[in-house]
Formats: sequence, C-alpha cells, structure tokens
Amino acid sequence: MSAEFPPKVCLYAKVTPEPSFEYQIPMKAAILDQLPDFYWYDFDNFSEGMIIDYVIQMVQQAENIVLLVNATPESSLGGLLKLIPQLHRQKTKIKAVLLGEHAQLQKVLKPLGQLCFNPSEAELQDFITA
Repeated sequence: MSAEFPPKVCLYAKVTPEPSFEYQIPMKAAILDQLPDFYWYDFDNFSEGMIIDYVIQMVQQAENIVLLVNATPESSLGGLLKLIPQLHRQKTKIKAVLLGEHAQLQKVLKPLGQLCFNPSEAELQDFITA
C-alpha cells in the first residue's frame, strides 16, 4: 500500500557543511502565504535515507512542485544526490530556486527548465506564483 501525497508540494532543502538543528525557517510563512494550497516539507543534506525516499515519492506523485534549495558553498550534497535524478525525470512540474552559492548544485539543477538563482524577495514571489 502506497502513501497518498499532496498534489502540490513545496520542498525546502538545506545544504550545509555540518548538520543543522535550526528548526525555524524564516521564509516558510512568506512562501506559504504565496502558496496557501501547498504542503511544506523540509529536509537537509544530512537527512536519513528514509527521509530522502519519502521526498522522492512526493516528487514522483506531486503535480506541482516548488523546490527551494538553501546552500552553503563547498557543502556535500549527501542524500540529495539520490534525489537529483528523480528531479530531472519530473522536471516539467518543478520550479526550482537556489539560494546561496554552490557550484555543484548550480550544475545539477540546470537541466530543470524553471530555475531561478538567488532571487530577491519580489523576484522569488513572482517566480513561484507565475
């Protein structure tokens, strides 16, 4: 029996050099104000395989995905490496935003057609709601 996932999801991935225990995501409220019918799910590059598998299932089943990646330079992609091929397979339904500088992420996210790098707050709102 497979789980039922929401049709619209906002995935927030944090990519840092060390595990982060920051539980408050400042942009979450503003994003969900713009996307009130989206389900929010956050994870990081240190998330366990089970969490990444869950995200993969969401990506496969969702009809509309906003992916926000907040990255620190030179951080390992960790579990996100397993997610990238799934994102490429579902690229027509993904709007991806890279916040921060990360050369490897810029490269692997490039095949996603709808991609935005380091937008201002207004640009981010326009991009995710367009």
